[in-house]
Amino acid sequence: MKTTCPWTKSTTTDPSLAVLSERLGVGAWWLLPALATLVAAIYAPTAPELIRIWWIDPNYSHGFLVPLMSLGFAVWAWHRHGSPLRAQVTPGAALQGLIWIGVGLALHAVASFVGNLFADVLSLIFVLRGILLGMGGGGANRAFGFSALFLIFMAPLPIGWYQPVALVLQQWVSAAAAQVLELCGAAVFREGNLIHMNGYTLEVGEACSGIRQLTSVLALALAVGHFTSDKNWYRAALAGAAIPLAVAANCLRVILVGLIFLGFGSKWAEGVAHTLQGLALVALAALLVMIVAAGLSRWENHLARITATRSH
Repeated sequence: MKTTCPWTKSTTTDPSLAVLSERLGVGAWWLLPALATLVAAIYAPTAPELIRIWWIDPNYSHGFLVPLMSLGFAVWAWHRHGSPLRAQVTPGAALQGLIWIGVGLALHAVASFVGNLFADVLSLIFVLRGILLGMGGGGANRAFGFSALFLIFMAPLPIGWYQPVALVLQQWVSAAAAQVLELCGAAVFREGNLIHMNGYTLEVGEACSGIRQLTSVLALALAVGHFTSDKNWYRAALAGAAIPLAVAANCLRVILVGLIFLGFGSKWAEGVAHTLQGLALVALAALLVMIVAAGLSRWENHLARITATRSH
Protein backbone atom coordinates (compact mmCIF):
# COMPACT_ATOMS: atom_id res chain seq x y z
CA MET A 1 0.00 0.00 0.00
CA LYS A 2 1.39 3.36 -1.07
CA THR A 3 1.58 6.02 1.57
CA THR A 4 1.67 9.73 0.98
CA CYS A 5 4.01 12.09 2.79
CA PRO A 6 2.02 14.66 4.74
CA TRP A 7 3.97 17.43 3.04
CA THR A 8 2.57 16.36 -0.36
CA LYS A 9 -1.09 16.03 0.56
CA SER A 10 -1.90 19.46 -0.81
CA THR A 11 -0.91 20.57 -4.28
CA THR A 12 -1.29 24.24 -3.40
CA THR A 13 1.73 26.47 -3.67
CA ASP A 14 0.39 28.77 -0.97
CA PRO A 15 3.28 29.29 1.50
CA SER A 16 1.16 30.91 4.20
CA LEU A 17 1.51 29.97 7.83
CA ALA A 18 -2.06 28.68 7.78
CA VAL A 19 -1.25 26.07 5.10
CA LEU A 20 2.00 25.18 6.86
CA SER A 21 0.13 24.54 10.11
CA GLU A 22 -2.40 22.31 8.31
CA ARG A 23 0.42 20.24 6.80
CA LEU A 24 1.94 19.82 10.25
CA GLY A 25 -1.40 18.72 11.63
CA VAL A 26 -1.69 21.80 13.84
CA GLY A 27 -4.81 23.96 13.74
CA ALA A 28 -4.21 27.36 12.24
CA TRP A 29 -5.94 29.01 15.20
CA TRP A 30 -3.10 27.89 17.47
CA LEU A 31 -0.70 30.09 15.51
CA LEU A 32 -2.18 33.30 16.87
CA PRO A 33 -1.57 32.71 20.59
CA ALA A 34 1.80 31.16 19.79
CA LEU A 35 2.89 34.19 17.75
CA ALA A 36 1.42 36.59 20.32
CA THR A 37 3.36 34.85 23.09
CA LEU A 38 6.59 35.01 21.08
CA VAL A 39 6.17 38.72 20.30
CA ALA A 40 5.25 39.44 23.93
CA ALA A 41 8.39 37.65 25.12
CA ILE A 42 10.61 39.61 22.72
CA TYR A 43 9.17 42.98 23.74
CA ALA A 44 8.65 42.21 27.44
CA PRO A 45 11.48 44.57 28.55
CA THR A 46 9.92 47.44 26.56
CA ALA A 47 6.50 47.36 28.25
CA PRO A 48 7.59 48.51 31.75
CA GLU A 49 9.50 51.44 30.27
CA LEU A 50 6.48 52.54 28.24
CA ILE A 51 4.17 52.21 31.24
CA ARG A 52 6.56 54.30 33.34
CA ILE A 53 6.51 57.11 30.75
CA TRP A 54 2.71 56.97 30.49
CA TRP A 55 2.43 57.19 34.27
CA ILE A 56 4.83 60.07 34.94
CA ASP A 57 4.44 62.23 31.81
CA PRO A 58 0.98 63.78 31.24
CA ASN A 59 1.82 64.26 27.55
CA TYR A 60 1.71 60.47 27.09
CA SER A 61 -0.96 59.44 29.59
CA HIS A 62 -3.11 58.43 26.60
CA GLY A 63 -0.66 55.57 26.04
CA PHE A 64 -2.66 53.33 28.37
CA LEU A 65 -5.60 53.49 25.94
CA VAL A 66 -3.70 52.97 22.69
CA PRO A 67 -3.11 49.17 22.93
CA LEU A 68 -6.75 48.64 23.90
CA MET A 69 -7.95 50.74 20.97
CA SER A 70 -5.57 48.93 18.62
CA LEU A 71 -6.96 45.60 19.81
CA GLY A 72 -10.48 46.90 19.28
CA PHE A 73 -9.61 47.91 15.71
CA ALA A 74 -8.22 44.41 15.09
CA VAL A 75 -11.40 42.80 16.41
CA TRP A 76 -13.48 45.06 14.17
CA ALA A 77 -11.33 44.11 11.16
CA TRP A 78 -11.72 40.42 12.07
CA HIS A 79 -15.51 40.71 12.08
CA ARG A 80 -15.49 42.61 8.81
CA HIS A 81 -12.84 40.72 6.84
CA GLY A 82 -12.55 37.37 8.62
CA SER A 83 -9.45 35.63 9.88
CA PRO A 84 -6.19 36.50 8.11
CA LEU A 85 -5.30 32.79 8.28
CA ARG A 86 -7.89 32.04 5.57
CA ALA A 87 -6.20 34.25 3.00
CA GLN A 88 -3.98 33.07 0.18
CA VAL A 89 -0.37 34.23 0.33
CA THR A 90 1.91 34.55 -2.66
CA PRO A 91 5.60 33.63 -2.35
CA GLY A 92 6.45 37.30 -2.84
CA ALA A 93 4.24 38.38 0.05
CA ALA A 94 5.68 35.66 2.28
CA LEU A 95 9.22 36.80 1.48
CA GLN A 96 8.26 40.42 2.05
CA GLY A 97 6.79 39.46 5.41
CA LEU A 98 10.04 37.79 6.45
CA ILE A 99 11.98 40.89 5.41
CA TRP A 100 9.68 43.13 7.47
CA ILE A 101 10.10 40.85 10.49
CA GLY A 102 13.87 40.83 10.05
CA VAL A 103 14.02 44.62 9.79
CA GLY A 104 11.78 44.94 12.84
CA LEU A 105 13.90 42.62 14.97
CA ALA A 106 17.10 44.38 13.89
CA LEU A 107 15.56 47.75 14.76
CA HIS A 108 14.44 46.32 18.11
CA ALA A 109 18.00 45.27 18.90
CA VAL A 110 19.34 48.74 18.05
CA ALA A 111 16.53 50.53 19.94
CA SER A 112 17.09 48.38 23.02
CA PHE A 113 20.81 49.14 22.95
CA VAL A 114 20.40 52.93 22.66
CA GLY A 115 17.23 53.12 24.79
CA ASN A 116 14.99 54.67 22.13
CA LEU A 117 11.37 53.74 22.93
CA PHE A 118 9.98 55.38 19.79
CA ALA A 119 12.21 53.22 17.58
CA ASP A 120 11.30 50.16 19.66
CA VAL A 121 7.57 50.71 19.12
CA LEU A 122 8.28 51.25 15.43
CA SER A 123 10.13 47.94 15.34
CA LEU A 124 7.09 46.23 16.90
CA ILE A 125 4.93 47.64 14.11
CA PHE A 126 7.35 46.24 11.51
CA VAL A 127 7.21 42.82 13.15
CA LEU A 128 3.40 42.80 13.34
CA ARG A 129 3.03 43.92 9.73
CA GLY A 130 5.49 41.22 8.69
CA ILE A 131 3.45 38.57 10.52
CA LEU A 132 0.30 39.81 8.78
CA LEU A 133 1.99 39.51 5.40
CA GLY A 134 3.22 36.01 6.25
CA MET A 135 -0.19 34.86 7.50
CA GLY A 136 -2.53 36.49 5.05
CA GLY A 137 -0.61 38.37 2.38
CA GLY A 138 -1.34 41.88 1.20
CA GLY A 139 -5.07 41.57 1.87
CA ALA A 140 -4.60 40.82 5.57
CA ASN A 141 -1.94 43.50 5.80
CA ARG A 142 -4.35 46.10 4.44
CA ALA A 143 -7.26 44.90 6.59
CA PHE A 144 -5.38 44.60 9.89
CA GLY A 145 -2.43 46.90 9.24
CA PHE A 146 -4.09 49.99 10.72
CA SER A 147 -4.40 48.22 14.06
CA ALA A 148 -0.64 47.76 14.11
CA LEU A 149 0.14 51.26 12.82
CA PHE A 150 -2.05 52.85 15.49
CA LEU A 151 0.39 51.60 18.14
CA ILE A 152 2.76 54.43 17.16
CA PHE A 153 0.63 56.75 19.31
CA MET A 154 1.76 54.95 22.47
CA ALA A 155 5.41 55.80 21.77
CA PRO A 156 7.03 58.84 23.42
CA LEU A 157 8.66 61.17 20.90
CA PRO A 158 12.47 61.34 21.01
CA ILE A 159 13.55 64.38 22.99
CA GLY A 160 15.33 65.72 19.89
CA TRP A 161 11.95 65.86 18.12
CA TYR A 162 9.77 66.83 21.05
CA GLN A 163 11.59 69.95 22.23
CA PRO A 164 11.76 71.80 18.87
CA VAL A 165 8.10 71.05 18.12
CA ALA A 166 7.02 72.08 21.62
CA LEU A 167 9.03 75.30 21.38
CA VAL A 168 7.48 76.27 18.04
CA LEU A 169 3.97 75.52 19.29
CA GLN A 170 4.60 77.52 22.48
CA GLN A 171 5.65 80.54 20.43
CA TRP A 172 2.64 80.26 18.11
CA VAL A 173 0.18 79.91 20.98
CA SER A 174 1.76 82.77 22.94
CA ALA A 175 1.70 85.14 19.96
CA ALA A 176 -1.88 84.29 19.00
CA ALA A 177 -3.17 84.55 22.57
CA ALA A 178 -1.42 87.90 23.16
CA GLN A 179 -2.89 89.35 19.95
CA VAL A 180 -6.44 88.26 20.75
CA LEU A 181 -6.26 89.40 24.38
CA GLU A 182 -5.00 92.78 23.23
CA LEU A 183 -7.89 93.04 20.78
CA CYS A 184 -10.22 92.31 23.70
CA GLY A 185 -8.94 95.43 25.44
CA ALA A 186 -6.39 93.93 27.84
CA ALA A 187 -3.05 95.61 28.44
CA VAL A 188 -0.73 92.86 27.25
CA PHE A 189 3.03 92.59 27.06
CA ARG A 190 4.49 89.38 25.66
CA GLU A 191 7.99 88.22 26.52
CA GLY A 192 8.72 84.94 24.73
CA ASN A 193 6.15 82.49 26.03
CA LEU A 194 5.23 84.76 28.97
CA ILE A 195 2.15 86.97 28.65
CA HIS A 196 2.07 89.81 31.20
CA MET A 197 -1.28 91.51 31.84
CA ASN A 198 -2.72 93.52 34.71
CA GLY A 199 -0.28 92.25 37.32
CA TYR A 200 -0.67 88.61 36.25
CA THR A 201 1.76 86.56 34.19
CA LEU A 202 0.40 83.78 32.03
CA GLU A 203 3.08 81.26 31.10
CA VAL A 204 2.60 79.06 28.06
CA GLY A 205 4.73 76.16 29.24
CA GLU A 206 5.48 72.80 27.64
CA ALA A 207 2.23 71.39 28.99
CA CYS A 208 0.37 74.19 27.18
CA SER A 209 2.24 73.74 23.90
CA GLY A 210 -0.62 71.56 22.65
CA ILE A 211 1.35 68.43 21.77
CA ARG A 212 -0.93 66.31 23.94
CA GLN A 213 -4.04 67.74 22.27
CA LEU A 214 -2.45 67.46 18.84
CA THR A 215 -1.65 63.78 19.39
CA SER A 216 -5.16 62.98 20.64
CA VAL A 217 -6.96 64.82 17.84
CA LEU A 218 -4.68 63.40 15.15
CA ALA A 219 -5.23 59.86 16.45
CA LEU A 220 -8.98 60.46 16.37
CA ALA A 221 -8.82 61.82 12.82
CA LEU A 222 -6.84 58.82 11.57
CA ALA A 223 -9.26 56.40 13.23
CA VAL A 224 -12.32 58.17 11.82
CA GLY A 225 -10.74 58.30 8.37
CA HIS A 226 -9.91 54.60 8.47
CA PHE A 227 -13.44 53.57 9.43
CA THR A 228 -15.43 55.95 7.25
CA SER A 229 -13.66 55.74 3.89
CA ASP A 230 -11.15 53.70 1.93
CA LYS A 231 -10.02 56.70 -0.14
CA ASN A 232 -6.47 57.85 0.60
CA TRP A 233 -7.25 61.49 -0.27
CA TYR A 234 -10.10 61.49 2.26
CA ARG A 235 -7.92 60.10 5.04
CA ALA A 236 -5.06 62.48 4.23
CA ALA A 237 -7.39 65.50 4.13
CA LEU A 238 -8.95 64.59 7.48
CA ALA A 239 -5.57 64.06 9.13
CA GLY A 240 -4.32 67.32 7.63
CA ALA A 241 -7.34 69.21 8.94
CA ALA A 242 -6.86 67.77 12.43
CA ILE A 243 -3.50 69.50 12.88
CA PRO A 244 -4.63 73.15 12.55
CA LEU A 245 -7.84 72.34 14.44
CA ALA A 246 -5.86 71.00 17.41
CA VAL A 247 -3.48 73.97 17.36
CA ALA A 248 -6.40 76.42 17.11
CA ALA A 249 -8.18 74.70 20.02
CA ASN A 250 -5.08 75.01 22.16
CA CYS A 251 -4.73 78.71 21.26
CA LEU A 252 -8.37 79.18 22.26
CA ARG A 253 -7.63 77.43 25.55
CA VAL A 254 -4.88 79.92 26.46
CA ILE A 255 -7.03 82.86 25.34
CA LEU A 256 -9.89 81.55 27.48
CA VAL A 257 -7.58 81.30 30.50
CA GLY A 258 -6.54 84.92 30.00
CA LEU A 259 -10.14 86.12 29.64
CA ILE A 260 -11.24 84.18 32.72
CA PHE A 261 -8.42 85.77 34.70
CA LEU A 262 -9.42 89.26 33.55
CA GLY A 263 -13.07 88.66 34.34
CA PHE A 264 -13.06 86.43 37.42
CA GLY A 265 -9.53 86.37 38.83
CA SER A 266 -6.71 83.84 38.94
CA LYS A 267 -8.67 81.37 41.10
CA TRP A 268 -10.85 80.43 38.12
CA ALA A 269 -7.97 80.33 35.66
CA GLU A 270 -5.81 77.74 37.43
CA GLY A 271 -6.00 74.28 38.98
CA VAL A 272 -9.00 72.06 38.28
CA ALA A 273 -10.74 74.76 36.25
CA HIS A 274 -7.71 74.98 33.96
CA THR A 275 -7.74 71.20 33.44
CA LEU A 276 -11.46 71.15 32.70
CA GLN A 277 -11.04 73.93 30.15
CA GLY A 278 -8.38 71.88 28.40
CA LEU A 279 -10.60 68.81 28.26
CA ALA A 280 -13.53 70.85 26.96
CA LEU A 281 -11.46 72.32 24.13
CA VAL A 282 -10.06 68.91 23.16
CA ALA A 283 -13.68 67.75 22.94
CA LEU A 284 -14.40 70.80 20.76
CA ALA A 285 -11.52 69.94 18.45
CA ALA A 286 -12.80 66.35 18.23
CA LEU A 287 -16.27 67.62 17.36
CA LEU A 288 -14.79 69.81 14.61
CA VAL A 289 -12.92 66.78 13.23
CA MET A 290 -16.23 64.90 13.05
CA ILE A 291 -17.83 67.86 11.25
CA VAL A 292 -14.96 67.94 8.74
CA ALA A 293 -15.33 64.17 8.27
CA ALA A 294 -19.04 64.60 7.53
CA GLY A 295 -18.24 67.33 5.00
CA LEU A 296 -15.60 65.19 3.30
CA SER A 297 -18.05 62.27 3.16
CA ARG A 298 -20.61 64.44 1.42
CA TRP A 299 -17.95 65.61 -1.05
CA GLU A 300 -16.88 62.00 -1.64
CA ASN A 301 -20.49 61.02 -2.38
CA HIS A 302 -20.83 64.03 -4.68
CA LEU A 303 -17.73 62.98 -6.63
CA ALA A 304 -19.06 59.42 -6.87
CA ARG A 305 -22.36 60.70 -8.33
CA ILE A 306 -20.50 62.83 -10.87
CA THR A 307 -18.34 59.86 -11.89
CA ALA A 308 -21.40 57.61 -12.21
CA THR A 309 -23.20 60.22 -14.34
CA ARG A 310 -20.28 60.62 -16.69
CA SER A 311 -19.87 56.86 -17.08
CA HIS A 312 -23.48 56.63 -18.30
